[in-house]
Amino acid sequence: MGEKLLSYYSEMEKIGGLLGKIKLSVLTKIASTQAESELDSIENIAKFEQSMAILQKEFGNKKNIINQKILDNNSIEETSKQVEDRLRKSIVSFMDLMGQRSLFIGNLEKTNKRITETIVDNLSVERASIWFYNDDRTQIECSNLFEKSNRKHSSGSILKSSDFPNYFKSIQSERTIAAHDANTDLRTSEFSEIYLKVLGITSMLDVPIWANGEMIGVICHEHVGKVRTWLSDEENFAYIMANLVALAFENSKRS
Repeated sequence: MGEKLLSYYSEMEKIGGLLGKIKLSVLTKIASTQAESELDSIENIAKFEQSMAILQKEFGNKKNIINQKILDNNSIEETSKQVEDRLRKSIVSFMDLMGQRSLFIGNLEKTNKRITETIVDNLSVERASIWFYNDDRTQIECSNLFEKSNRKHSSGSILKSSDFPNYFKSIQSERTIAAHDANTDLRTSEFSEIYLKVLGITSMLDVPIWANGEMIGVICHEHVGKVRTWLSDEENFAYIMANLVALAFENSKRS
């Protein structure tokens, strides 16, 4: 009963710590607390093997990068402290959301509001929004937009694929769109004159939402102010939030 699955979590903890375990649970959709009661089935083992391969490559690359920085940069200690602080903040936010299990069982609207609030507070962005495709996948509609400055929620805006073809093509093919300068990035510059400049948005970080084997929407993070370079751990946090939205979406369809 789940002995093999638990061993994957032990191995992942050695490689990527708590963040690694969180990512493994997101990819497999089997939390470490559930693994012991799950069967060591061929299907589950295959799922964990595939997820482990992805994460081993990801964390291995990060380790190599850090080691190189240690050789080339005497200020690595300060950089590591900043990374550690951001990771700690992300983990606390994630655990807080996961502790509110009622969010992921039934009320998708309530869940989306809570997730957008968590995003703006954790990543210090002005706006965070969750969008879902319509049935024929010709447009996305905003399920929830949260603005940090006035703590305001809204919904209902629509973006048509015919109006923003480059953007829609990009979210279909990329894991994340980290547009440091959103007004010049070819993936997001279609929004520049009619949206970004109007609201003072300079940088965007968008992550597709996948559920039941298909892309169902996107989470959008919008930064106001000076152009912002998105960090890898910020992209990872956004990716985890997208997976939580997917979990809530799947559960809402079952209820």
